[in-house]
Amino acid sequence: MARRLGFIGPAIVIVGALVAGVGVWYVVHARPRPGPVISTFPIDGTQSLVVRSEDGGERAFVELRAGDELKWQALVPHYAGTADRPALAWSQNAVSIRVEREGRAEVFAISMHDSAKLGGFRLAPEHEPIRTQPTGPITLTDHVRSYEIAGGQDWHQIVAIDLQRGKALWKVDLGKPAIE
Repeated sequence: MARRLGFIGPAIVIVGALVAGVGVWYVVHARPRPGPVISTFPIDGTQSLVVRSEDGGERAFVELRAGDELKWQALVPHYAGTADRPALAWSQNAVSIRVEREGRAEVFAISMHDSAKLGGFRLAPEHEPIRTQPTGPITLTDHVRSYEIAGGQDWHQIVAIDLQRGKALWKVDLGKPAIE
């Protein structure tokens, strides 16, 4: 009996090590990976913001690059823009990214310096669920503010966002006609 109890301690350690090994393997292999480039936004002569799709997923990566060097990378929900219709704006301090999540139009604001999240909010929550309109602009910017356009079949809104703080400033209802 005493001899059997002597094997319990090593058996628990071995089983724990096996479970930990499987956990490490899963974390390494399940980690999201950047996929193809959706859009590239030149900032100045050396830096650019790059939006990539997630390889095998629905989210997106936003990267700050200085030439070929990766400065930072942020994982965000599904990017609402395309190569022809940008959904990203930036200033010296912040980057706003228009995303779609669970039938909601949202804006994420991250720091230009280190990709730390500055804030986020939903656009037009009174009209949810919202889908990105198939035509017209999504995000416009003067690099001080971004202007987010959200709409549906019989409504459209524009929301101004302060790119220094990552906060909404105002919104205006634009009516029923599509915004082109």
